[in-house]
Amino acid sequence: MIDIIKHTPLWVFALFAGLIVLGVKQTRAREVTLRSVCVLPVAMAGLSVFGVYSAFSGVIALAVWFVCLVLGWGVARQFGLPKGVRYISEQHVFHIPGSKVPFILIMAIFFTKYCVGVMLAIQLAVTQSIEFMVIVSAIYGILSGIFLARGLQILQARNNQIDLQPA
Repeated sequence: MIDIIKHTPLWVFALFAGLIVLGVKQTRAREVTLRSVCVLPVAMAGLSVFGVYSAFSGVIALAVWFVCLVLGWGVARQFGLPKGVRYISEQHVFHIPGSKVPFILIMAIFFTKYCVGVMLAIQLAVTQSIEFMVIVSAIYGILSGIFLARGLQILQARNNQIDLQPA
């Protein structure tokens, strides 16, 4: 394990630190602009699909990612996350209560990318299997779908001008 950490490029640690800061910010109530609401889910989905493409670069992997993105989105919609979002039209901002969910999703995507990268770098035989490709693509897709669903549900507060409270 120490060898793996020693051979990890420094920029990965900088990225990890930045993602921790970003994730911790998500755990606190905050007011954010429309741009901020859109950037994080799109960036995380982009990192996710890049992870699939860079590891497997095949149509099947991307298809699995997309199907699981839709599944993750559907599951997140069922839970109605996040709760308590309000759009403040006078200030053109969204009030978003703090949540650990974005932090967990950010870390899950990062660690998936890191672990897959390490496994590919040390050329583990399992990385050549279709099962590995399907599992990794599915993980990335589900996480991305949840992230995108959260972003879209936050945007609904603007369209509805109401709280996204459970019925």
